[in-house]
Amino acid sequence: MNTLTIELSDSIFTKLNAFARRAGKSPADIVASVTAHELEAMEQFEALQREAKKLTHEEIEAAFDEIRALNAPPLPGDEMPDM
Repeated sequence: MNTLTIELSDSIFTKLNAFARRAGKSPADIVASVTAHELEAMEQFEALQREAKKLTHEEIEAAFDEIRALNAPPLPGDEMPDM
């Protein structure tokens, strides 16, 4: 296991300590958990970017067509009621 030293503003440090107390964890555990979560999200985003680069122009247009269909005006009877 490695050690990392970071500097936090007083307000962030206070919020982190309070949150850690409520969660029954140490501030270091919270920082490690949030870091792991953020790294996982970044890896997923990068994987999506790699997949997106493989799309053809036709596939992209088909996807936009599906989105446009979702944004179509409501069918009669599906309108939002006036409040």
